Amino acid sequence: MMPKKEKSKFNSKNVQIKEEELSITKIGEMNTENQSSIVMLILFVFILGFIFFLPNIVTLIKGKQEKPDYSMINNQEQEKEQDSEKQQEESFYTLSSSLTVHLEEKIVLSNFKLQDNQLSFTVQNEQDTRYYFEKENYFLELYSKEQTLLERIRLEDIVVSKGENVNVEYTLQESTSSLVNQLYFVKKTENDYPYRVIEKDEEGVQKLTCTNNHNTLTYTFSNDQLVSFEEEIRYSLGDTNYENLKVEWQEKSTFLNQQTGLTSLFVDTENRFVVNTTFDLQKANVKDLNNHYYYEKDTHSKVVAFEMEARGFVCK
Repeated sequence: MMPKKEKSKFNSKNVQIKEEELSITKIGEMNTENQSSIVMLILFVFILGFIFFLPNIVTLIKGKQEKPDYSMINNQEQEKEQDSEKQQEESFYTLSSSLTVHLEEKIVLSNFKLQDNQLSFTVQNEQDTRYYFEKENYFLELYSKEQTLLERIRLEDIVVSKGENVNVEYTLQESTSSLVNQLYFVKKTENDYPYRVIEKDEEGVQKLTCTNNHNTLTYTFSNDQLVSFEEEIRYSLGDTNYENLKVEWQEKSTFLNQQTGLTSLFVDTENRFVVNTTFDLQKANVKDLNNHYYYEKDTHSKVVAFEMEARGFVCK
């Protein structure tokens, strides 16, 4: 029978201790790139959460605010539109002999009459000072019964002293006279004038020609700014007051020809006379000539077109 082996006993004498500094034992290691990605992910999640819960946070801080009443806002907008339409409707006047228009405080228009293409009415000034229509830049617009615009007249050259009445008269186009039913008085600024497209010729020059019975003005523009214009006056032997007009325009032509930047030529034949005048706005000062048809340098083309047509000219 074999003898049992005895277990070895721990002998402290056999233990050896290394004399070294303590060291760290690594269980695992995460690289720097992974650390940055996790930090960015956490930050991103935090920002999203903050944005998502921001309304609730604001509500908690400020308290719950009432929502706007959109129905009330809509009603207010509708009321404004209705007031605007009502005001526009009230500005239209039906043409009749009994019509009275209070244009401004103490400026009253009455005695309207339309006969043989002539529209006339009386202006009464009850103000304490003289009243100038031109300073206010008033226009009279003529409409059909269906409120289709037929013609526009600029109210100028009307000066009414205080406490006085003045009768004014305008010649309408035949088509206007046969259809006009509504009158509309309105103030306008140059910003209200519609833009007028004036085509350039082969040399890049813009020209607008405005014509009435006896007068033709050709305006030349550069980039819609007036640089010069020409005027041609024509009267024939059969025209009313022909001889007096011939003397008058011969004197005017002589006067214009003496002005700086102007060249005027008077031509008289047996049956008619013609006056041709050229205005060089680089040199001429037309403001002192006191003529509505004579515009100063750099006047915009839309101003010339709009106002000349409102004087009865056909401009193209």
